[in-house]
Amino acid sequence: MKGAPVQNRAIDKYSPRLVAISAITLALVLDLAISRAFVLGRAGMDGTTLIPGLLDIHYMWNRGISFSFLWQSNAWGSFALSLCILGLTVAVLVYALRTERPLLAGALGLIVGGASGNLIDRLLYNAVFDFLFVHIGTIRLFVCNIGDIFISCGFLGVAADALLPTTERPVGENSSNAN
Repeated sequence: MKGAPVQNRAIDKYSPRLVAISAITLALVLDLAISRAFVLGRAGMDGTTLIPGLLDIHYMWNRGISFSFLWQSNAWGSFALSLCILGLTVAVLVYALRTERPLLAGALGLIVGGASGNLIDRLLYNAVFDFLFVHIGTIRLFVCNIGDIFISCGFLGVAADALLPTTERPVGENSSNAN
């Protein structure tokens, strides 16, 4: 039994490739601009409380990946980790540019932009500059940066794309819909 066709979402009107490139550009430019302001000391906010009991600014160099996993203590380890991250980022980029779904393209673009900003940090400094300290009262959760936020938002977008109903595709595009 065939259900009623899903109405087109507003994002479906845009070219998926344009959405991906726009998301990559937005995430990368914002990440680089904000991170550079903090790295160069122009922001001068180390130790500042943004939201009491939840969010502070604390400068930190992360030589690993998420939650300092795979911490690297030398340049060769950092280089090897950077190569792995580069390979994964290129794979996600290819997928972002090939998908026909604008929401998925934008979500993947945010992941690529955020990962690219972190990769640039890693190549310049052998570490990623983190500065947003998230906690609940005295319970420390994690320290992240703008690139990490874009990566997380991208993953939420990928999940939303997987969960939201899709518009009906032409019969020739998906053979499982054939009568």
